[in-house]
Amino acid sequence: MLVQGLAENLQRQNLTDLEKAEGVGRLIEAFGSETERSVSVKKTAGLLGYSVDSINELLRVHGLATRTKFQLNKTNPDISRRAITAALTLGGARGSTLGRRRLAPMGA
Repeated sequence: MLVQGLAENLQRQNLTDLEKAEGVGRLIEAFGSETERSVSVKKTAGLLGYSVDSINELLRVHGLATRTKFQLNKTNPDISRRAITAALTLGGARGSTLGRRRLAPMGA
């Protein structure tokens, strides 16, 4: 029942990528343990009609510190998961942090 409710909520059209990330994280947790994560990612992707890559991007966003997600939601709630994961990738390569960047909203 929990899985079905989460899946239905995630299929709404008006969710931000930050909201989708939280929902996908909860759905993965509902499916099983960390050792079954790759199976859970594939199940979640199939259930929602998302690609495995999209689910993995959303999980990277879900894994951000709560404070970081709060700041992103406060300053730029429509930011896309691709902008966030690109900043994470750049931050790892250049040593910068996500909190120092102002990211463009989805479609900008």
